[in-house]
Amino acid sequence: MKSISALSQQYTQRFQDFSSSFVLRAPHHSLRLCVVIPAHQENLRTTFQSLGNCSIHEPEAVEIILVVNQSVETEEWRLKHEEQIAYWQGRSLENKVVVRVLGALEMPVKTSGVGLARKIGMDKALARLALVGRDGLIVCLDADCTVSKNYLTELLKAEAAKWNGLSLRYAHPTSGLDPQNLRRIVNYEIWLRYYHLALQWSGYRHYYATVGSSMAVRASVYAKVGGMNQRKAGEDFYFLHKVMPHGHFGQLNQVCVYPSPRVSVRVPFGTGRAMLEQERGQKDFTYLYAPEIFQELYSFHQWVQHHAFRSSSVAPDFWKNFLQAHPKLNQSFNKLLQRSKNQKQWLANFWFWWDGFRLLKFVHARQKFWKDVPRNQALMKLFKITGTELELLDKMRALDIERSTP
Repeated sequence: MKSISALSQQYTQRFQDFSSSFVLRAPHHSLRLCVVIPAHQENLRTTFQSLGNCSIHEPEAVEIILVVNQSVETEEWRLKHEEQIAYWQGRSLENKVVVRVLGALEMPVKTSGVGLARKIGMDKALARLALVGRDGLIVCLDADCTVSKNYLTELLKAEAAKWNGLSLRYAHPTSGLDPQNLRRIVNYEIWLRYYHLALQWSGYRHYYATVGSSMAVRASVYAKVGGMNQRKAGEDFYFLHKVMPHGHFGQLNQVCVYPSPRVSVRVPFGTGRAMLEQERGQKDFTYLYAPEIFQELYSFHQWVQHHAFRSSSVAPDFWKNFLQAHPKLNQSFNKLLQRSKNQKQWLANFWFWWDGFRLLKFVHARQKFWKDVPRNQALMKLFKITGTELELLDKMRALDIERSTP
């Protein structure tokens, strides 16, 4: 097995690596957890106050890597970003955890965005962990979030437990909001949780939530999957679905991240965009994917598990129809069957191939046959859940914890 230093060097040679573009003071030899925070036109004090309030017995084991980023900005924000870099560089939080700052103030307009900012910070985290020879955890957080007080201690425990990747428990704040924004954020979070819980119900192995502010990856796995992508949105979804097939991936329920429920126009989807679309009446998150789609997925996953390798001719009709409408996927799927020498290899190959992007393509294709349905109808059919909006949210949060890995 290659060392983290060797994997980091290989990563630098094979992929675009931004770590050498930024020089920082050498890491403490005890470093094993890096929390990467991209920040673009943000007020950082609330997030850093929350991190500083976290209990921790070994602050030298943690670094916060702040990536202050911009491309074309007003002079006002350029000055603010420069002030943030100067203020936070090397600063210790209340609990003695140190902040390291990467000033990415000349990002190319074409690729600038959260994906590139995360990549810059995560590349640097990989390099710094490699310097101390520790295959530690790289954690993603956003600059508009707060965290539970046990956030750092539980992440250090997770690092010691050798998880390859984690989806951290999250919960959007619901207090202090006006009735309209409260309803919007509740609608959106129920919609989010329904999708990945319905995937789990269907037997999909990689069902975990993909929230950019609530995810973590082992440094060696980060290197093996080619690092973070540079997408301006959806970077978390595509990244985690490269990580999950490597196994030993779970949900960390002992902590909680609280993402901001604010409106945002920066990205085409995500919490901020969902709030904006509801405000404008462009999207109704009280309608959910039809349960029948996930029932089909359940049947498909059962067929894959027990019959596909022996006889592809008895595939469910809906799967045959889907492949016929997507020739490239059809060819890819058939090649997968052909190169699998036995049942064990077939299942291993399949679960690498059947990523979140391909599955979502299937879900969208089946929407033509199964239209979205009212929320209460979907939740009752799959999970036997009823109640008011806030009651539904509480029940979905509890169900998420109950059904996820420890």
